[in-house]
Amino acid sequence: MPTQAQFAIGVSKDRPLLVEKLDDALSALQADGTMAQLWEQWIPWKPFPFNLQ
Repeated sequence: MPTQAQFAIGVSKDRPLLVEKLDDALSALQADGTMAQLWEQWIPWKPFPFNLQ
């Protein structure tokens, strides 16, 4: 997704448990609204791209 902020998470394919834990953490942040709040604070010029509907 193009933004003015570069971001990524790189994880070795040899670390499936880490990928699972990151996915779980990101899902929780999205579900409780934290991700939307952080997005609004740090990337307000872009609409929040992750709708839970």
